[in-house]
Amino acid sequence: MRIVLIAGEPAFRLGVGVAVERAGDLQLVGDAADARAGFAAVDTANPEVVIIDIALRGMNGIEATREIRRRSPRTQVLLVAAWPRERDVLEGFAAGATGYALKTDPVEALRDAIRTVATGQRYLSPELRGSSVEAASRAQASDGRRDVLHALSLREREVLGLVVKGCRSRDIARELCISIKTVETHRNHINRKLGCASAADLTRFAAENGLLRPSPGGADDRLLVMLVGDQPELRADLLRAAEARGYQLGRAASPRQALSEAQSAAAPALMMVEDGVGRVRAVGNLTRSDADQWLLSAVDRPEAKPNGTVVSLGTA
Repeated sequence: MRIVLIAGEPAFRLGVGVAVERAGDLQLVGDAADARAGFAAVDTANPEVVIIDIALRGMNGIEATREIRRRSPRTQVLLVAAWPRERDVLEGFAAGATGYALKTDPVEALRDAIRTVATGQRYLSPELRGSSVEAASRAQASDGRRDVLHALSLREREVLGLVVKGCRSRDIARELCISIKTVETHRNHINRKLGCASAADLTRFAAENGLLRPSPGGADDRLLVMLVGDQPELRADLLRAAEARGYQLGRAASPRQALSEAQSAAAPALMMVEDGVGRVRAVGNLTRSDADQWLLSAVDRPEAKPNGTVVSLGTA
């Protein structure tokens, strides 16, 4: 059985690769660190199953699932996540995923998940069975809920995402490196397919269909902060804390790039930057109402000396 793995963390890709290869009946035929490289691997290898980390940098795992299902309808998708969140489970299944596993699941459970989704059967992590998440996913399946973006191409979904963020056509053209005329063509196609007539209609459509992720805590006023620390362990702690709160996660090659991406993020985000000598920098576009609480608690650990330093960069 041919498997393609799409995940940003090299250590996770290595671990899954070893688990797959030792199974005997499974074969890892491709792996990629981001969605676009993953699409190329899927097109080349034509796998039975694609394993996707839901927290990919750039295009997330749910968007990647939509595109893979469009490109290769017979390929099954198994989403994996660090934390169990009901919204991600429901959106993932609606986008076309067949299974949802956790990174903390035992190796044998992962192999079982791969074999299950390969047959087209829905799979849910053992940790979520019997929970409200399983009940919600069953209700979703019985309702026959369909992904509302199934009719849009990948580029159209990218344009839609920027439109609902308030971007104008020239901003979208610059962001996607296409002409303004092409942007307008995409917007016309999106309006026709979704039955909308304006940017306001598209934003309303996105809100009504759960495509606008609410800010954690329900607040829109966000604060830009930078954290600097000398403890490598901060990275894992911060990512876990941020993902648990629903923040967008990402990595950047420099603090300047991290700041740019955090400023442009439509939802609260945490961008990690490492300089290669152990110093960890994090640039965050965080909900103002709780930034000083959860971020400080995540790094203010007695065993970590010196503790992280948080510097306010102003309002996003």
